[in-house]
Amino acid sequence: MSMRSPLLLILPPLPPRSPFATLLADVAHDSIEVLPDGAAIARRLLSHDVSAALDTEEGADFERDGFGELCDAIIAASDSLPDFSDPGRSWQGAWKDWVKALGNATGRSKKRLFHPLRVAMTGEYSGTEISTQMHMLRLAEAEGIPHVPMADRIATLAVVSKRPHPGPAPPKAPVPADAGTLALKKFVAEEIPDTMPFEQGCRTRNYWCVDA
Repeated sequence: MSMRSPLLLILPPLPPRSPFATLLADVAHDSIEVLPDGAAIARRLLSHDVSAALDTEEGADFERDGFGELCDAIIAASDSLPDFSDPGRSWQGAWKDWVKALGNATGRSKKRLFHPLRVAMTGEYSGTEISTQMHMLRLAEAEGIPHVPMADRIATLAVVSKRPHPGPAPPKAPVPADAGTLALKKFVAEEIPDTMPFEQGCRTRNYWCVDA
């Protein structure tokens, strides 16, 4: 069963020794204080609201940096995604190889690859490792737990990749220096030789200041 809206994901009672519940408790134990916390975390892990993630300032930056093209590359490589159903996690090596190949195909690496990839695959900016979350989807599928399966996620990326470009980022307003910093700069300008770097001059007067 699959649901697109996280608000509509209603978790059924889980069977004893549920592999999904066991893994959920393992990955979210630091965030669970009361029982409803676990249900809320499970809904977030099983949902996939990429559009909501992109309707933010960070999401707009992703789109300006070619998020649509990354989605197209994910779609093209989706047939070679590993099978995340194995509880023995034999898919870990295959997942790393898949991500490496995606990086090579798109010319992306490190943060520029992993952050937008997380949003594309999970609809979230942070959380459980992407591969572990994909494994949880397969566990949910096996136990009849509502979730957004991989096929629906890929279909969503096909729509998201055609979103209108947000345009250039608006210029950021300069942050005004506080009065103390301005006074210190004036003091240094009057008392310290022009040839001495600003920070060094501050240290000679028992001050420490970074020139903004």
